[in-house]
Amino acid sequence: MGRHAVELSNQARHFLRSVLRADAERLLVRLRSFEENPYPLDRKVLEGQDGAGRVRVGSYRIIYRVIVATGVVQIERIDKRSRVYGHG
Repeated sequence: MGRHAVELSNQARHFLRSVLRADAERLLVRLRSFEENPYPLDRKVLEGQDGAGRVRVGSYRIIYRVIVATGVVQIERIDKRSRVYGHG
């Protein structure tokens, strides 16, 4: 599997700037891991959304889509669990 480009949405960029530095660093480590493997074992596939998945980083969730044809991992959203699932 080749190396993938990781692209962040405006929401994801803004969210990374808004969280504590330690949390942002943990999230960035996970985002960088998608360059080598966008299909980690803990990935949850989002039903009905072609190529979309979700991974957990502590109390945060990363929602992303793999565009196989271009080798791009699009980070669509990073947020707290409660907001991703609509409970808060």
